Amino acid sequence: PVVKGGGGTKRRTIDLILELRRAANAIQGRLDEKGIALVLPSESKGLVRVEIRPENLQRVLMVLFNNSMDWLHRTKKPRITITVDPEFSDRQCAIVVSDNGPGIPDRIADCAFEAAETGREGSRGMGLTIARNIVEGVAGTIEILKDGRRKGAAIRILLPRKRTRTVNRS
Repeated sequence: PVVKGGGGTKRRTIDLILELRRAANAIQGRLDEKGIALVLPSESKGLVRVEIRPENLQRVLMVLFNNSMDWLHRTKKPRITITVDPEFSDRQCAIVVSDNGPGIPDRIADCAFEAAETGREGSRGMGLTIARNIVEGVAGTIEILKDGRRKGAAIRILLPRKRTRTVNRS
């Protein structure tokens, strides 16, 4: 179904692991240039279906990858890790994009998703705002994790899981 004037629907069921691999392939050259390792979830997660358009997920991931790459330049053995919890809740899948850089400064963590907020010189501070708008547009959420368990930055994205149809066999 196409929304008039909207250019298409906001959500589509996608294979999350496949789309994460596509994003990794798209950015691998830049990661290699900067010596940054990218750790993806294993194939053993099986089919993880979420509801978002693939191009929108790619935009969100690129924002997060670019932010991590900008902050990892002084880190020994820089790494970006993506983890997936397909059954985070009844209806949501969790994706955590984290790095082993200096982390998100407390002074900007609370307002990092607001337009024009940035911790970097010369940055416009729009990336996380755009990411939030995309994720919220599909009834998801995006947040900074500050749980003290990780060194570096960690962003959690919750996306609607594709609900399976139940068959009534009476």
